[in-house]
Amino acid sequence: MTSNQLHVTSNKKNLTLTVEQMVMFNQCKIIEGMDQEGNTYYLYFYKNNFINGVKTNKININSFTHRAFQRGITMEANHPSVQALLRLHNSFHLQSFNQLFKHLQHKFSEKEIAVMFTFFDSFISKETIIKLFKKTYYQYRRNGQMLSAYQLLRILQQYDPNDAFVKDMIHNLQFQRYEKLYEDPEKLVNSDSIFFELISFDHLEDRQQTSTLLHLYKTENRWNDELIVRTHLLRHYYSHDNFNRIKEMIDQLDPIGQAYILQTLSQFVQTHPELQNQLITHHLQEKQYDETIKVVFSTGFQPSDEQSEAIMNSFTHTAPSTLLAFFSIANKRILEIVPTDVKKQEQLIRAFVYAALPHKSIDEIIDWFAPFHELNLHFPIEQKLKTMQQLENDPDQQYELGELYIYFNQLEKAIDCFKWEMELHPEDKKIVQALVALLKKAGETEEAAVYQQLLIQMQKSS
Repeated sequence: MTSNQLHVTSNKKNLTLTVEQMVMFNQCKIIEGMDQEGNTYYLYFYKNNFINGVKTNKININSFTHRAFQRGITMEANHPSVQALLRLHNSFHLQSFNQLFKHLQHKFSEKEIAVMFTFFDSFISKETIIKLFKKTYYQYRRNGQMLSAYQLLRILQQYDPNDAFVKDMIHNLQFQRYEKLYEDPEKLVNSDSIFFELISFDHLEDRQQTSTLLHLYKTENRWNDELIVRTHLLRHYYSHDNFNRIKEMIDQLDPIGQAYILQTLSQFVQTHPELQNQLITHHLQEKQYDETIKVVFSTGFQPSDEQSEAIMNSFTHTAPSTLLAFFSIANKRILEIVPTDVKKQEQLIRAFVYAALPHKSIDEIIDWFAPFHELNLHFPIEQKLKTMQQLENDPDQQYELGELYIYFNQLEKAIDCFKWEMELHPEDKKIVQALVALLKKAGETEEAAVYQQLLIQMQKSS
């Protein structure tokens, strides 16, 4: 089983689901998964507690699940927060809603259970949910728990503002003394944290209220929820304090998880050097060379002298495909990264030219040097390219062209040149010796052995 899969038990059958995505909305997280037959399942969590799952290929419009995927915070299957939630559970047992109610009574308050059942209004009738609210309300009333009864009405009103029952009951004179508790969200979190969370998630743009929500997560040790909301906020507006808190939190993740969060954020907050610096530092520490180059060449980040040395070292380990992806913009970016250091400029130029040669024409690569010419900068490697350009169509200069291909590590092209030269000069042992050495370097040991035997025969007959 991979990290993106989970085990589910449904109707005494064991199933393996592949996670597609997760959404967080209010106190709920929903994981969407698919079985091997293409059936869709939704697994519901209250905070970090698994509640129940449902197999369905249809979600009702305006249901809680529909609103969650419309207005919630959505994450890919390999998001560290999804993986963190899955690690808390070994398996998931799906049950009927009658069984679920009995099961939840042993672990949660009546108010929390009522909230949880609103999650499933795409699968059970709204009448059934309202009936549960009414039953719980009257139970509170009989027990003299008037504040709890009022709190339940506020939750029901938030869920269904047009419900006749809540309209009739909520303005009862006995509840007037509690209304002031709901006027100030900062105070509400202490008197009714469940309701506070319900109303706060739709107002994450309210920084003061959201600050209180994040403090609630921290107080309840809901590290995962805090990270999800904080990264969501940072994607929409940058905050130094928020970024520092995220840095503290992701220290609990493995290097892959840390890189995922930082890389995701960098896609949305490319104009903030602080975030770029953190991402570069992380990649360098973890020796993630390709990721380092991607950040350097996809953002306007200006490395420090110390980082510049480490970044230069990264080029010797970076995949040619990564360099090729940035070839078209690398010329101008090199001038930004090392504007005055000609030696480093040439080192970077060489790396990009080597990566581009198998895929681009020499004419294209020579044209690529134009930004350097504007600053009157010329490099030996460019002269070699121009010599190659002249020799490409000269059949009498294939040996010299082959040597240039070797310089640029284009071994297959060099082999072709030496073979062509052999046809022109079949008695020249120097060419055969060079071809044998080149074939060995290219890993073509069998062909090298053939030419080695030819060389031996040539030496015997000379």
